[in-house]
Amino acid sequence: MAVIGELTVDGVLAFVHERKSEVLALLSYLDARGFREAPASSKFHLCAPGGLVQHSLNVTENLLAVNGIKPFSVSGYSTESCAIVALFHDCYKCTDGFDNPYYVDKFNKDGARSKIPYARNKATLAVGSAYKSALIVSRFVPLSEDELQAIFSHDGLFCEEGRSVGLDWSPLAWMLHFADFYAGVFQEGDSSKRIIADIGDRNNAFFCLDKFSD
Repeated sequence: MAVIGELTVDGVLAFVHERKSEVLALLSYLDARGFREAPASSKFHLCAPGGLVQHSLNVTENLLAVNGIKPFSVSGYSTESCAIVALFHDCYKCTDGFDNPYYVDKFNKDGARSKIPYARNKATLAVGSAYKSALIVSRFVPLSEDELQAIFSHDGLFCEEGRSVGLDWSPLAWMLHFADFYAGVFQEGDSSKRIIADIGDRNNAFFCLDKFSD
């Protein structure tokens, strides 16, 4: 498991004050649906039990670091704001909001576990992945416009949600996208080598990077 720093979920909660009760309610809801047991991907970064929460912590640590340096620090985002969007940006991977997990165990035709351990659950809500995260978080936690946009477009131009708004993002959205992409590609295992090999034709870069987030 690619543990980048020593940040824990409780450590992230220590940054939350104004919306603590709402965040705790959200976390309780997600924990009951496997937030700390789900993988972060089906076959790429942290594709193992517990991968999702570790990836979320890695992204949180990255975002807090980026938010503390210029020119990003002048945007004025609080540590609470950064903590909330980073910790829960991928929460759709444990539930779609209707008790359907995003990943299911994958088996070969002979019943043996596949070398690719997980597959997308076809029963999940048929809307964009980041949209599901934004929907779930906003059920429990009141979000600012910038926070909602950051969760909604955190995959950047590598997903339809990000492309639909062009480049008209808030600084928080850009920072979360960077923190997430850096964690998933460069910090969590050898994913960067595999994704570069998969891209091959540069014209297919968006398609391949979108697959990488599976």
